[in-house]
Amino acid sequence: MPFLTINHLKTYYEIHPARNKDAETIVMIHGFAMDSSLWKPMLTHLQHRSQIVIYDLRGHGQSEIEGSKLGWELMAEDLCELIQHLEIEKFHLVGHGLGAHLAVHFASKHTAYVKSLILLSLPFMHINNYPYQLLIQAFPHIKQAVKTGNIDDLAPFRDLLRLYTSLEEEYHGLVQYFHVLAQLPDHVFAQLSVMTMHSPLLNDLTQISIPTLTIAGDQVAITSYELANTLSFSLEHYTQLVMPNASFLFFLEQPEMTAKWIDYYIQFKLDPRKENQNDVHSKFEMAYRNFFVQHNKYEAAPILEVNLINQFEVSIDGYSIREGLH
Repeated sequence: MPFLTINHLKTYYEIHPARNKDAETIVMIHGFAMDSSLWKPMLTHLQHRSQIVIYDLRGHGQSEIEGSKLGWELMAEDLCELIQHLEIEKFHLVGHGLGAHLAVHFASKHTAYVKSLILLSLPFMHINNYPYQLLIQAFPHIKQAVKTGNIDDLAPFRDLLRLYTSLEEEYHGLVQYFHVLAQLPDHVFAQLSVMTMHSPLLNDLTQISIPTLTIAGDQVAITSYELANTLSFSLEHYTQLVMPNASFLFFLEQPEMTAKWIDYYIQFKLDPRKENQNDVHSKFEMAYRNFFVQHNKYEAAPILEVNLINQFEVSIDGYSIREGLH
């Protein structure tokens, strides 16, 4: 198993080569109380055109931690040393949850490495909003319930978990997630909770000008309107997408679709400066609908869009209708 000693600690990582010679490199950062194994369902769908690097954050999975040494600067330094060891000059950086916060922080410090940011379920914490309540009030109890190994102990938290994921408790990916959560030391869990509450996210966003895509599930408001507005004003190259029928763990619920959207963004390099934002969203909607029709064997209804802002515009399935409007 590949380990690299970073700051006197063993860090676990994996490299999954691309099938294509002229491949892009994607580095993926897992989220809070997770590990790199949870990316596995997506890898086969990304490897045809990209080399994938996954790793365990310090204190997670198979990576070590010394005492209670955690922090945004330390974890960004860990990633920087890993990238330098692997001699990767430029890459696309994908992060989920806490990993999305770390991706933004890394990009603000090491901009030259990062070609684009892809942020999955980017959480925005403030007192009494849903992500805060889930993290501070519910998750410590969920963690203890998981440690017992008895699924029935999760019963009091099922309503909250439905907001977190639509997966059934017996689903392999969710079982693996529960296993990783149960193994995380309590002191690491507590410190990560504090770190997430005091993330430098908003300040870091003012330091970057990297093409950035955020994807969030439509079943949970994890990325607030306030944060979405901040991103749209702060980032010159920002695209926000909402995945239908998806929650916080949408990359486990719909790994193939998530991979397709990531691949699409990277390969076609959608840039809001060069394309109308409505066109960008239409292309992703079409990609999703084509995937949905292909896997469900029935025809979807056409999508009619009418834009009344700035100029009157009508489109069907992403194609602008220019005749017969006068």
